[in-house]
Amino acid sequence: MEAAVYGTGKMASEFVGRISREHADISIAFFIETNPDKTSFYDRKVISVSELEYSDIDKLIIATGWETYEEILTILQESCGWEQNKEKVIYFRALYDPEWYEGKKVMPYISVTTKDKLTFVASSKDNVILNEMEYTKETFSRKMIDVFLELSELYYGHRQSGYFLDLGANIGTTSIYVRKSRPDLKVVAIEACKENFDLLRVNCILNQTEDIITELCGLSDQNGFAALQFEDGNCGGTCLVEGTGKEGDVHTVKLDDYVQNAGIQMERIDYIWMDVEGYEPKVIKGAWEALSSHKVAMIHEFTPNAYERMGTLEWYCDNIGNLYQYFIDVDYYMLTGIKQGRPVCEIKNLVGEMKEKGIPYTNIFLFSGQEN
Repeated sequence: MEAAVYGTGKMASEFVGRISREHADISIAFFIETNPDKTSFYDRKVISVSELEYSDIDKLIIATGWETYEEILTILQESCGWEQNKEKVIYFRALYDPEWYEGKKVMPYISVTTKDKLTFVASSKDNVILNEMEYTKETFSRKMIDVFLELSELYYGHRQSGYFLDLGANIGTTSIYVRKSRPDLKVVAIEACKENFDLLRVNCILNQTEDIITELCGLSDQNGFAALQFEDGNCGGTCLVEGTGKEGDVHTVKLDDYVQNAGIQMERIDYIWMDVEGYEPKVIKGAWEALSSHKVAMIHEFTPNAYERMGTLEWYCDNIGNLYQYFIDVDYYMLTGIKQGRPVCEIKNLVGEMKEKGIPYTNIFLFSGQEN
């Protein structure tokens, strides 16, 4: 089969490696980019959409993230030859399990079982988390969870009987994987979106991890209410926004108050995994007592553009150094293998570097002191 691949990024590179191992029947004729910034990729020519001739290929495989995939479909629909050749276009992940993708079109919910022998159910509308797991057969973010636990042991020592807080738990992939891999830890999963929360509970039952403490609420720097904002096709992109009345109010609570009301001793909180779609500075502000009471290993998604929009970036940069001394860009570490600990005072430098490279987010691990 002669194919063209739309995309020249990380996902396209991984896809090329995979088909070279598993699909000897696929030959790549050329690559396509919307606005090409290179002339070749893997020794194949890179062309623009305007140069595309469908008669030269059997398949056009789009190898990008789902959000970009939908943009590319729009571009292709506006280009020459779409109506006669649209059956040739396929998303790279659907190439490996077309029946599963067809099932997503007709079923309200769909499941995936990973190599870890964990099963997760999610909405068929989710095109990110479930798609990734179906393609890789790995629990979502497994590698990053393992790196977090590895770095935590390196800088904080081995901890095995305290609390692991999963803030922004979504459908439970992190909580359940941690509970299975570290059975002595007490896992708390907090999620603000009711639909995600219901699926979290279902997934805990499916994986015999019903002892995970699950809580339906939003976390912030004050107790009250906020609104939820939903992202089509990405249940993990659901986020809290200021104000009320957008798509239903949710109860918000400071983590310090939640911990106290739940009867959790602050000094027993050993790990915090946080992905709250831009609300991280507010959550940290509302968890100041817990975080300053003792050393807590923490990793969180870092989205400076969102912090700027919310007016929390300056507060975060000015105050995170009162809790931690150093940080590691975990995405960079996982990509390069270089474990670069940087002083927290360089957080603003990281913001500038991300803007210069067009990186919208990364994940950072925060710590104090040296390796154990």
